[in-house]
Amino acid sequence: MGEQAKSAFMPREELLEKAVSKRQITIGIPRDKRDNEKRVSLTPEAVKLLTDSGNEIFIESGAGLGASYTDNDYSDNGAAITDTPQKAYECDIVIKVAPFNEQEPALLKGNQVVISYLNVPLMTDGTLTSLMHSRVTALACERIRDNDGVYPVVESMSEIAGAVKITRRPFACAPLMISAAVMVL
Repeated sequence: MGEQAKSAFMPREELLEKAVSKRQITIGIPRDKRDNEKRVSLTPEAVKLLTDSGNEIFIESGAGLGASYTDNDYSDNGAAITDTPQKAYECDIVIKVAPFNEQEPALLKGNQVVISYLNVPLMTDGTLTSLMHSRVTALACERIRDNDGVYPVVESMSEIAGAVKITRRPFACAPLMISAAVMVL
């Protein structure tokens, strides 16, 4: 076999035109309508990071009010504010804090990623069935565990809840607040 024939079977480096398109992901943040829910899944600063990297964020109007974030805070950082929950629930990724209620799974279009506290043991059969039929990939925040076996999301929410109880305690009974603060330290 000649040299030319042998070289035909040898690997060759070649620059190929590579079509890499940056896929824009839509992320929806619905307003959690549970009683006394003040948390929101993204801060305006997180929205800015996500929109700066080419993603599109849809936030239902009033979603951040419980956490003292206005619609303007979000829109100034690149989010689109929507008056209805449908637009937020139709996004590629839906991030919410409170578990789904009976009506919310019907708003999902399917083939999406949902990130939320799912709290499946307390979910009604109807809500769970509806969520399963939505054909979504659901990530339960309360089930995320690190390599040390710690549930970081649950731990941070517990710390926040403890801090809120300590700060609210002075209005109920001042001596208990002091003992609670000592226990925390």
